Amino acid sequence: MSTTCLSNYWKRFWGRGSSDDYSAAFESAFWKGVNEELLHPSLLSFKLRCWKYATHEHLKNFIQSVVKKTVIVLDISVACHGNLEFTLPLEVFQSMDIKVLKIGRGLVIDILPETHTGLHKIHVDISRPLHPSMLGFYHMCPMLQDLRIEGSVKGRDLHKGQDVYWSVVNRYEFHIHAPRLEFLEIDETVFTTFKINELPTLQEARFNSGFFETREHLSGIELWDLSKKVISTFASEAPISKSMIVRDGCLEALGFMFKRMRLSRADEMAAGNYFATIFPSMTVTRTISLEIGHNYAWDVLPYMLSATPRL
Repeated sequence: MSTTCLSNYWKRFWGRGSSDDYSAAFESAFWKGVNEELLHPSLLSFKLRCWKYATHEHLKNFIQSVVKKTVIVLDISVACHGNLEFTLPLEVFQSMDIKVLKIGRGLVIDILPETHTGLHKIHVDISRPLHPSMLGFYHMCPMLQDLRIEGSVKGRDLHKGQDVYWSVVNRYEFHIHAPRLEFLEIDETVFTTFKINELPTLQEARFNSGFFETREHLSGIELWDLSKKVISTFASEAPISKSMIVRDGCLEALGFMFKRMRLSRADEMAAGNYFATIFPSMTVTRTISLEIGHNYAWDVLPYMLSATPRL
């Protein structure tokens, strides 16, 4: 069961949209169905999942037509076939109607440097390898208020019938400049590093990672390296957020780092003092929610509380 609360702004648009699902084994049959859908005068939300090869020119023309329908939420993921990746049409970023953009694998973003989008929310799925152009276009989004970067550590290989850890071989670096950002959710701080400019209006930050799921598949040295990436991201954004949610995956990585420091030093107190020096001071944080589910995370709790004096 789920409940959705809409503001008056969104209620005005809800009646204009329809909900349809088109899938077909052959590309020609698919286009016949969606072309009929384009007869609607307007669309509120549009989601495209293209797992098989499709003619890129057809995809481009179709998305351009969708954008003209004053769509507000656009969700696109296109499977990459060989070296063929799909470039999102410029109209997606020039539209003043699109407020929410959700993007995943198989896409290329090629927009002019002087472009300034009207996007308010961007969700990025980094579970599969991404084109470099998807990692650094956020500085062209001055209206951005909500940025979510999510990654699934473990996927299912349908051909082999077994779990595979997609992201273990994927290392990303995101460059983010969004001075009006109010909400930041990072769900993958293990296989990604972030370079984030100042966020003076940030109200809430949420941190998680797939660290716990990878523990059995990486060496101790790799886990140590990855835990440093987690605390690097956490330390850069946590001190400026008024409200925080720190989930188990992030706490597990921080706890792993603390445990390794404690084991490498004969003096446990000295290890704790050193860990405290690298743990960020969060003097502006008023509310914090911690999701603790594993042993390592409990070790971090005293440092988390001492670093937030204004709770």
